[in-house]
Amino acid sequence: MDDVNSSHEDSKVHVEFFDWLKDKYANYNIGEVKAKMSIKRNYLGMTLDYNTPGVLNIDMTESVKSMVEEFPQKVQGRNATPWTRNLFKVDESSK
Repeated sequence: MDDVNSSHEDSKVHVEFFDWLKDKYANYNIGEVKAKMSIKRNYLGMTLDYNTPGVLNIDMTESVKSMVEEFPQKVQGRNATPWTRNLFKVDESSK
């Protein structure tokens, strides 16, 4: 298991969950179970912001910018649909 995110209004619940995870996976020889507790954090390409009580703000701007910048082909023009002639074309040399 990797990249687990938990959220709860009571920080004691986080501590209990973290202790449970450590006990559960202690004998699997998979490495140390670690935790970060913060009001604003990055998780799977999302910035999760809990600064406003009772509200979760999710921002994926940086993740989307990165995808656009790293896309291997220049994307230009407009299409009425996302379909192109390459939709079912497989690049066998791709990793």
